[in-house]
Amino acid sequence: MRPSSRLDLLLVPCDPLAPVAEGLVEGWLADGVLGAAGAPGPRATALAQFHTWRLDQPGQLTLWANRQGGFSVSCPTCGANLVSAFVPAWEAGRRVGVLPRLPCPACGQERRLDALSFRPAAAFATWAVELADVAGPDLAPGARARWPELAAMVVVLRRG
Repeated sequence: MRPSSRLDLLLVPCDPLAPVAEGLVEGWLADGVLGAAGAPGPRATALAQFHTWRLDQPGQLTLWANRQGGFSVSCPTCGANLVSAFVPAWEAGRRVGVLPRLPCPACGQERRLDALSFRPAAAFATWAVELADVAGPDLAPGARARWPELAAMVVVLRRG
């Protein structure tokens, strides 16, 4: 896959098993932030400047992360690089639909995969709101204050 200048902003719930926030999407549709058929609504820039949107529900626990350039995974306690241990743990967990725990080989602390440190940000969930082809790497100023439910979401950047 070739590098792309397109940047997507994914709004992923912090709780990997959170039910789909239908009310959030319905509220944004009613407020004119999201438009019909994936188009931005007339008030879209209150959230972010984007070209299209969709509620992505792949039907299984998914790792939402940067597609190009990868990401790093480290222990939040000691900072040890956990990439080599993370990949097989996630593959095994994905097959059965759970988030396994991973012991850090450096400090011994054991954590669930979603409690590890990712750079750039990554998150596990069964759904995400995708804002495609955004103008910048963050939400609009004031968006978090306007929609407090965004505090329970991780913003993941992805090259498209």
